[in-house]
Amino acid sequence: MRFGQVVWNRQQETGFCKAAALVIALALLLSLAGCGDSARGNTASSPGEERLTLTLPLIVSGSTPPNLAAVQERLSAYTMEKIGAAVRFVPAEMDTLESFYLLKKAKSDEPDFIALIPAESQLPNLVSAGLVLPLDDLLAQYGQDAIAASDHLEAGQLDGVQYMLPAVKDVYTMGTSIEFNAALVRKHALDITSIHTIRDLEPMLAEIKAQEPDVIPLTNYLVPGYTQLLGGFDGLGDNLGVLNLQAGDGLQVVDWYETEEFRAIADLTRDWFLNGYLSEDVIFMQERGIDLVADGRAFCSVGTITPTSDQGTDLNAASGLVEVQLMDQPQILNSYYAGLEGLCISTSCQYPEKAMQLMNLLFSDPYVINLVTYGIEGENYTLTAEGAVDDGGRYFLLYGQPLNQKLAYQRLDNYQNYQENCARYLSRDTVSPALGFVFDSSPVRTEVSLCQGVLAQYFSVIDCGCVDPETEIPRMVAALKEAGIDKIVAEKQRQLDAWLAS
Repeated sequence: MRFGQVVWNRQQETGFCKAAALVIALALLLSLAGCGDSARGNTASSPGEERLTLTLPLIVSGSTPPNLAAVQERLSAYTMEKIGAAVRFVPAEMDTLESFYLLKKAKSDEPDFIALIPAESQLPNLVSAGLVLPLDDLLAQYGQDAIAASDHLEAGQLDGVQYMLPAVKDVYTMGTSIEFNAALVRKHALDITSIHTIRDLEPMLAEIKAQEPDVIPLTNYLVPGYTQLLGGFDGLGDNLGVLNLQAGDGLQVVDWYETEEFRAIADLTRDWFLNGYLSEDVIFMQERGIDLVADGRAFCSVGTITPTSDQGTDLNAASGLVEVQLMDQPQILNSYYAGLEGLCISTSCQYPEKAMQLMNLLFSDPYVINLVTYGIEGENYTLTAEGAVDDGGRYFLLYGQPLNQKLAYQRLDNYQNYQENCARYLSRDTVSPALGFVFDSSPVRTEVSLCQGVLAQYFSVIDCGCVDPETEIPRMVAALKEAGIDKIVAEKQRQLDAWLAS
């Protein structure tokens, strides 16, 4: 599952607008909370008996596990013993997270926690709106285990204050990969292991174009994304002012869309579009590129790769897919990836001390973590002799849940050579010098909104090669300047310099 890639592209396409929508939704939710007596916090467990109950959003993609109530009761029995509080799950669809926070009935379903994906672009707005609690004192008193388990607490901080606990993972970054239809690779006897850069792909695209007229040679996991996946920069939250690490610009914030690197990728996709390697309808395609590859309508797709998603190079794999990582493409560990998923405590939470105790368990207790992740052992999954999870498709929930994923069992299909794969990925990470910096866009909120509107008009057609970058990039750059991108870059540089000096 390419969870991170889905999130990553959505963040690029919507950026500030989604974060603003979330803040508005939460503000309305909290204002509604005062309109009646809230049942959140004390929920009847049996006639004549009440128990303190914390509501915890669980981010799902697709259907909700059918036996979530049984898992909830098993977890509540455990947490009642541990911290004197039960848990009520509130499934939240990843695609409609903002609407979830708005539509829950405030007097009964208002959550005690706010789960964020992607977190970096949303956290500053939540803090400025006063919707999440500072966690430093709570962590010091009730969250010592969570602190000890965390790798990148700084990704949940703003102005030195901890507002969010980022998920803990074995690997935070994602590599760039090409995923192929195995049958087409086999049919044309292509050596995909020779591919190390995106340009190495061109001879194969030419052959597929000539020999397979009904097949799209190249597509993308989601559109747009070529210039983002191949860029080698730290977007510092919204890509409106970046650290161009590939160019060696250091800590100088620049407009990515004015760089030679952006132009080079745009020129490449334009050439490939004109050569027929990309679909003429690429900008309008609704289906995921990987689905087109899987059913043979496309030859290959640009996407991302992690130790748990690598399809490998076995041409006889049951999935019908094979994958190679672009080894010359940098993997940049920045605040976005370090804090991709995070968990906050809502300012409306009636029992913040108990909420922090639950957060502490979510980041330190293997029983809690695996129960939330896989369900009930013996009912939803079995453990192999090696300690891997075989769930037979009976329960699914977690890819990117904000907790300590390091303490979750590995699935059987990911178990083989998992630690070795993680070590290989970690060895390729390039750590951004701005890791831990979180940009607060509120001083330039108007300019960010206007620039997002400019990108909505120009970016996708440039990224996918549909228009001539010679003429359209200068037009986009001019429109961005008129919308105020230089002011955003200057503000981002000011905040970054202050962060570095602190």
